[in-house]
Amino acid sequence: MGDEDRVVVLVGGIKEQVLGHHQPFDEQQTTIVSADDASVIAGAEDAPLPAEVRNGEVRPGIESVETLESDSHVHAVTSIVGTDWLLVTTVPKSVAFQTANIVGQSMLGVVGVGLIALLGITVVIGRQTAGPLTRLRDKARTMEQRQLGVDLETSRIDEIGQLYDGFGSMRDALRDQIREAETAREAAEAAKQETQRTNEQLERKADEYSRVMRECARGDLTQRMDPDSDNDAMEPIAREFNEMIGPGRRGDDRRRRRHRRRRRAVRAPRAGDRADRRADRVHRRDRRADQRGHPGDQHGHRRSGRRRQRDGQCGRRRRDDQRADVPGDGIGRRFRRGTDVGADPGVAQRQPTGRAGRAAEQHPRPVRHRGRRRGRGGRRRRPAERRDRHRRRRRGDRRPRGRVREQCVRIRLRRRVGRDGRGRRRRSGRAVASRTRRVGDPPDASVPVDPRFARPFRSTVTRGGSYQTFVCSAGSDGDGIVAAAVAPDGTLTERAHTPAPEPMFLAIRPDGETLYAVERVDGGRVSAYRIDAETGGLTRLNGRSSEGAGPCYVSVDALGQYAFVANYQGGTVAAYPLADDGRLGEVADVIAHEGSGPDPERQADPHPHAIVPGPEHRFRYAPDLGTDRIEIYRADESAALRPAESGPAIARAGAGPRHIAFHPTEPYCYVVDELESTVTAYERDAETGGLAAIGRTSTLPPAFDGTNEPADVHVHPSGRWVYVSNRGHDSVAVFAVDAATGRLEPLAREPTRGETPRDIALAPDGALLLASNQHGDAVASFAIDETGRLESLAEFDVPKPVCATFLESA
Repeated sequence: MGDEDRVVVLVGGIKEQVLGHHQPFDEQQTTIVSADDASVIAGAEDAPLPAEVRNGEVRPGIESVETLESDSHVHAVTSIVGTDWLLVTTVPKSVAFQTANIVGQSMLGVVGVGLIALLGITVVIGRQTAGPLTRLRDKARTMEQRQLGVDLETSRIDEIGQLYDGFGSMRDALRDQIREAETAREAAEAAKQETQRTNEQLERKADEYSRVMRECARGDLTQRMDPDSDNDAMEPIAREFNEMIGPGRRGDDRRRRRHRRRRRAVRAPRAGDRADRRADRVHRRDRRADQRGHPGDQHGHRRSGRRRQRDGQCGRRRRDDQRADVPGDGIGRRFRRGTDVGADPGVAQRQPTGRAGRAAEQHPRPVRHRGRRRGRGGRRRRPAERRDRHRRRRRGDRRPRGRVREQCVRIRLRRRVGRDGRGRRRRSGRAVASRTRRVGDPPDASVPVDPRFARPFRSTVTRGGSYQTFVCSAGSDGDGIVAAAVAPDGTLTERAHTPAPEPMFLAIRPDGETLYAVERVDGGRVSAYRIDAETGGLTRLNGRSSEGAGPCYVSVDALGQYAFVANYQGGTVAAYPLADDGRLGEVADVIAHEGSGPDPERQADPHPHAIVPGPEHRFRYAPDLGTDRIEIYRADESAALRPAESGPAIARAGAGPRHIAFHPTEPYCYVVDELESTVTAYERDAETGGLAAIGRTSTLPPAFDGTNEPADVHVHPSGRWVYVSNRGHDSVAVFAVDAATGRLEPLAREPTRGETPRDIALAPDGALLLASNQHGDAVASFAIDETGRLESLAEFDVPKPVCATFLESA
């Protein structure tokens, strides 16, 4: 092939063209290169541009820019649309990199500013949203506490405003529901109270009708049922029963008379005292008549001339031997006229007949003349009682002290007293004997004496004229038994302190020489202490296991033969024989209670809270808080505690019987129910020991809705009032006793000036009351006025007092 046939193809690219035309320079330069790779259309920045470029006929192809690098420069190449030109921009690398950094930093700055702005916007929006939500949450919590008066109004119309509106609607609906619930509750409470009143009325009527039927069954057909009742169902029963028995006006009169006699029985002790004073006045008149030696009748009264003529005395003195020969049997006996042996034959004497005459032969006494007495000038003289009262008031005469009464039966109605000291009391046409004697006189073996009154007399007060009392202190810094003197004004003065480990209850033997305490140590213990009459100090004699955990009560029978202990946690009761010196013997009987009650927290197991001997000394009563029963035990030759044939008394379900107290003269007793804050009255059968509920009364005022647990109950020595301590309401509730029915009527509620009055104690004469405020660390004293109400007197600081007891007569 020849040379003319050779074709040389030179391939060159844009890179070679740009790099080939490059000339070194230090700054940016823009060049237009034609396609022939030779001509330079434009050079430096000040070079003239072609006309096509100036006229805008051509424009670079910005869409396709290619970047080329050389050792020291960076080239940007792009084609010009519509031509075969290339636009080359050449920049030194240092300038290009600096420009890139500036652009990058600018972009970062713009991005940072944008992020900051976005964050600020987010914060602002968050505050506008979170603030209302927080406030709405607080208002919801307030509504949760049953305070529905919160303001849920808002001016927002967004989702938060809708949320506020939803909460407001819910609040209004909840308020309406609560209002409806309260209305329903009030209606239910009113219905419950009405039902309770109806049930109490029905119970009272049922008890009354049962009593009438029992009396009729015993043969007393004069008893009638009262048809007057608020319940329509009870009226026909009463009418039909009365018609079946027959007319009963006589029975109604007899029932009214019985009611009057029972009311007079409450005042009978006062009548006995008046009879004593009357007998003393007669004795003093006779003694003064003997001392003065003036003419007078057998009672030392001056007589008119008419009476002296009638008696044949004519002013002569009546001597002791003449007075002693005149027979008589007492005040108010019937006499017939006759001749007295040893008297003036010409004088007509009155002699008793029948049984009075036989008694007069053994116990002669002066004759009391009947009729009106007139003094000088025919004026009517005062009766002997009024005249003697006038003289005693004028001369300051006082009744002799130091007289005690031995009796086998309590005074019921009237009393007649003779010169020999013997008295006659009548009840249902039957005479009951009693006698009075001075301290130190030997008792008369012919008169039957109750063992309770056969002990030697011992004063209940100290030499300073104050009462003797003992207080249990169960505080950690003062465990022990405090002996204190209680002045008549209610102030307490500590006499002695005997350390004892957590004593919970005290009892004193009837002889007043030994004290017994239950202590919550070593699984339960009962201890005996000798009482020092001079200082009040205690000397421990011995101790025995209480036979159960948590001992809470101890008592001693009236004969001083046994001590009884109730163990709350152990669920047992125990009996201990007592030695002559007061020491505790080995346990004689232990009985474990069984059963439970409806309250799962307090009544899951038996919890005997007390054991108290009955008035007849044959029965013991143990209220059990856990089983809602009052266990009844009898004593015989083989055992001190044996279940009575009558069986236990069943209390209301959930009542929780705690303590029991007996009426001093009537067959009634009263049980305080801890879980219901009530006191229940029972009628007691003296033969079988059984109890029958006759009424129930709340220990709290109607407006009180707090937590309360009554603790202790006592009957006043007069039998007119009952006192109950309230723990929670912190008061002593006072009730009046209806002597005819035994039911209680609320009389007053006195604050105890302290917290948790666990125990109360009455002075033997009924003049003072002590309240042991367990959490108030003080014993408060109160005076009992003639109406039975309490008057606050003083306080005595004792760490956690749980029990107080007086040293009673022995």
